[in-house]
Amino acid sequence: MEKNKYFLIGIPNSGKTTLGRRVAEHLQIPFFDTDDIAKSRMGDIVTDGFSTVIWQAYDEQIKATLEFASHSGSAIIATGAEIGLIPKCVRLMRNIGFIIHVQRDVETILAELSEIVGPRYVVESRGGDTVSTIDLNAKIVQLYSKEIPHYDAVADLFLDNNSGEDKGAEQLILLIQALESMSAKKNSV
Repeated sequence: MEKNKYFLIGIPNSGKTTLGRRVAEHLQIPFFDTDDIAKSRMGDIVTDGFSTVIWQAYDEQIKATLEFASHSGSAIIATGAEIGLIPKCVRLMRNIGFIIHVQRDVETILAELSEIVGPRYVVESRGGDTVSTIDLNAKIVQLYSKEIPHYDAVADLFLDNNSGEDKGAEQLILLIQALESMSAKKNSV
């Protein structure tokens, strides 16, 4: 089976979608985003709880990722953050393509987010009484520190996206062109 899909995994806001779209356009190959696919499939959801929406989105992303096995030709796929943590999806991605971990420092991401939304806190309440206030940045750092080793373990290749979008896109273009070239040589033998 030809490995011609390029799956971008990584923590939220690492640049998977931004770089993937830009590079796909430059290389003139299709681009897919499992977050967008899940949102379009879900449509307008009426639910009694936030967790129902989260689990349905999660399920739709898994289905979208698994369907890429039937698509022919090269493609760049930006995955939802959790896809790189699901063994079934990782096995599929490995069989049909390359898993590229888009790496970005958590501090850089948090600085960008704070410029956009300022300090972020979540208030937990029970029955209208405030139970605790959670510093969302601290929670994000905690979550990322758990997830990054998993991404590192499943990735075939790594892309440092700490030097700006232009540099990240340039590096991803070179990486995919090298993989396409190797694949072409292998297929001509």
